[in-house]
Amino acid sequence: MIKFFRKIRQQLLTENKLSKYLLYAIGEIVLVVIGILIALSINNWNEWRKDRIMEREVLGQLSESLTKNCEALEETIKAVKELNSSRAIITSAIVDKTPYSDSLEYHFFVASLDFRNTTLSYSGYEIFKNEGFSVLTSAKLRVAIVNLFESELKHFETNESEAIRDVYIEEVAKYMIHNFSNRRIPNDYASVQSNQSFLENLKAISEREDWLNGQRSRLLEKCRRVLQFIKEELEEE
Repeated sequence: MIKFFRKIRQQLLTENKLSKYLLYAIGEIVLVVIGILIALSINNWNEWRKDRIMEREVLGQLSESLTKNCEALEETIKAVKELNSSRAIITSAIVDKTPYSDSLEYHFFVASLDFRNTTLSYSGYEIFKNEGFSVLTSAKLRVAIVNLFESELKHFETNESEAIRDVYIEEVAKYMIHNFSNRRIPNDYASVQSNQSFLENLKAISEREDWLNGQRSRLLEKCRRVLQFIKEELEEE
């Protein structure tokens, strides 16, 4: 093809057809420019395609992390409700001076359990950060994801960590270790019923965990909303 164009140029110059040569030269330049533009378009399309593939992979990883977080929050909320239900039964038994029965053993044991924090996943978000926030085309989704992982989840984890060191659960655990057999059968039930400090500590633990469960519920809804945004984004592509 190059030899063909060269032959045409030489023929025009030989025949001294300068005007035709100039037109030909301009046409040749136009063809070259068009070829470059086509090559750039193909290259840009390939890069766009690679970016979209990476975007889907990142969205998939984020979706997986958020799904795990939703499940973890749901499990913790359910577990805390069960724990507080047992604490409520113990509290009522103490306040109402209910006679001791074997059915209270389980609830006394639950009342002595240490607090456990929610295990949250950040793996998808770390991949998102490593690839660069611009990998997501939706600015609204980028903001929602960054705010959720950098602010909401970390703020909640801080509150949970502080709750783990709560003095009330420590006091309840110490009392039951020294005054209960296997942390479930009171050595002197009448003494337990008359111990106002033990009662107040149980109430304080329940109030604190109810408050944390409120935070978990709100965080769960936020995780679900962002997860839904991600699913909608994946469906559009």
